[in-house]
Amino acid sequence: MEDLRKYLLQPIINIFKFHKFKIFFVLFLSLIFYVLFFPYHQLSSMIENQVNKASRGQVQISFNNLSLSLIPFGISAENVSLFTPQMPSPLFMEKAYIRPSIGDLLRFKNGGVFTAENIWGGTLTLQFSDLGQGPSKNNQSEMVRLNANFNQINLAKLASWYKAPFSTSGLINGQFNITLDHKAFEQPVGNLNIKGTKVKLPSLIKVMQMDLALPEATWKTMSIQGKLAAGQLNLAESLLGVPSDAIYGKIKGSMGLKFLSLGGRLSPRPSQYDFAVDLNLDKSSEQKIGTLLETVLLNGKGGKASTVDGGARYLLGLKGFPGSNPNIEPLSTF
Repeated sequence: MEDLRKYLLQPIINIFKFHKFKIFFVLFLSLIFYVLFFPYHQLSSMIENQVNKASRGQVQISFNNLSLSLIPFGISAENVSLFTPQMPSPLFMEKAYIRPSIGDLLRFKNGGVFTAENIWGGTLTLQFSDLGQGPSKNNQSEMVRLNANFNQINLAKLASWYKAPFSTSGLINGQFNITLDHKAFEQPVGNLNIKGTKVKLPSLIKVMQMDLALPEATWKTMSIQGKLAAGQLNLAESLLGVPSDAIYGKIKGSMGLKFLSLGGRLSPRPSQYDFAVDLNLDKSSEQKIGTLLETVLLNGKGGKASTVDGGARYLLGLKGFPGSNPNIEPLSTF
């Protein structure tokens, strides 16, 4: 038996023993071909057509200069444009990278890192990994973990892409991580942390079906932290500006936020909210909008305290449902 094994394996051993340099040379030339001479342009067109076909025209994607990198292993593309009916306008990225996770590939799972450069003027890095079945008894749950970092996102470009009914500016950085179920048998669990600098407030906002003109003001810094669990978004005490800003304050509270699976897509469904707001105005801002806040929004119920510099502090409670006028009540403490 031992002689038979040697007889069968010896030719294979001899190939690697006497021709290993030839084998490595062929592999090296193959890698050079894939990196330098592979017809990526034709592959790009095929990918664009297949995505459009598979989504029945719902997802439109285009890009240029598709290329392969070996270290680290991944695929990159330039001038990427993506659009779906759920987006307010096409999303543009100057350059995008996809680097699969070798560990997840060895476990036959999806996973990797997606990086987008010059998206809304900044950079977005999204790490994703399949987790398999969740803690639910339903064996059809498909859990996935997403970790995202975003840097130097331009709020003016983001508002323009979203077609927001107001103008703003400033930069935001932050991260969020979330574990969710594609089939929505499990509600997502996650954390959110956003920091902003030189955030310019909109000059006009709509409150209770009224247009409220705000004085020109900018938050030097902004910090928002939140947690999502059991269909509820809980906002920790978050800072909006600093005391030297014309308008600054703090906000905390909660809002119902459940995710449903509709047509194979996860769809968020916000519900009742309950927020507390500590709003501070300097003298100039108080003169411009103080009367409206006190007489119209609070309806003379109180909640206002004067400050030593001639400004005012408002403690407000906001309750209601998205899409309807909030119930605004004065608070004694924040």
